[in-house]
Amino acid sequence: MSAPQKKWLRLPRGRWGPPATRFLIMLLACASLAHEARGKATTSAANRDNVGPEEPADATHITERLPEIRQILGEEATYEGILYIAGVPLKVGTATFRVTESQEGDRPIILSVDARGGALGYSVKAKATSTLDPVTCLPRQFFTMREGSENKAKRLDFTTDRILYVKKKHCRDPACTNPAHMVQPKMPLGILPRPGPPTHCTGCDDPRHAVWTLRYTHEVQTAFLDVLSALFAARAGDFTVGQSFIVPVVEDRDRWHVTVTSLADETVTVKAGSFDCVKVRLLPKNTGEPKRRDKFSALFGIKGNLRLWVDRETHVPVRIAGVLPFAFLELDCEVKLVSRRSPNSGGRKCHSAHRTDTTTRETEKPAPPNKPGQQTRQQP
Repeated sequence: MSAPQKKWLRLPRGRWGPPATRFLIMLLACASLAHEARGKATTSAANRDNVGPEEPADATHITERLPEIRQILGEEATYEGILYIAGVPLKVGTATFRVTESQEGDRPIILSVDARGGALGYSVKAKATSTLDPVTCLPRQFFTMREGSENKAKRLDFTTDRILYVKKKHCRDPACTNPAHMVQPKMPLGILPRPGPPTHCTGCDDPRHAVWTLRYTHEVQTAFLDVLSALFAARAGDFTVGQSFIVPVVEDRDRWHVTVTSLADETVTVKAGSFDCVKVRLLPKNTGEPKRRDKFSALFGIKGNLRLWVDRETHVPVRIAGVLPFAFLELDCEVKLVSRRSPNSGGRKCHSAHRTDTTTRETEKPAPPNKPGQQTRQQP
């Protein structure tokens, strides 16, 4: 068995976990500008979609338009994730994206996504937030965590010329005196405690023993975005069919230029309604030094060939379709828009202008007629 095949067998505490977990990871990244780097050309339709114009040269256009994010303050969008096993759909969770303004300090903008769910005996609760400068809307910090069957946390700290990748790891400091990191040593069989003073834990899954550890420092001369802020920044791009633009993304130890190319106009129907969409191709290119990977990894490590459809009017992601590898299988999966509350909807769920919102229709039903002999109630 080859090495790439072996890594998928480490369950459930392997790098990726079972398929439900990997799909929930995809759910969090449903519209993020990330997917598996283009593989070798084949005659399949998916690979034919990768044939398009050359990569644009300018990656600063999108970062200059970041302040437009302020126009969608108050937006909320909810998605559902579906995993297909032998053609049978299995709903595995939901994720909600929000754009808010913090009431603390200089009132930075907060982009957040919360996902929860589970399947096949595996549960997960995940969250990611991106804190943006209130003026430039460039990211200040990106934080992501998972709880449930697995517990992980990491962040990116942005400065003018550096991006620090920090991850929660088990404390290995030999000089550590934190009482929370001390454990009572045990006898050789590991059942009974051994007499003596507590010693520093050498390795376990207890989150109390984890500390923030610097893993990598990016030296940068131009602005980069985390995968969550890149999702919202891309909505300012030109989605005219045949046009392309670049989104600069930093992910863990790697930096990427993701070329976003609009391929075709299509109509997509989901629970939120029917939308006039643009089918989009995402083509990442590793620009980090040194280059570590030839495959892009989105929020929480999702990989795969993704097909993305965005609403032509709002540029909100409507549908994501992809394939997730599991052991020797490839499982189809989808992420679909369930509802969206726009900043100007007054708290109501709303969708594209060309459809009737079922939520609004329910709340605006006319009052039932009065019963015989019942007086009409006067409005104040």
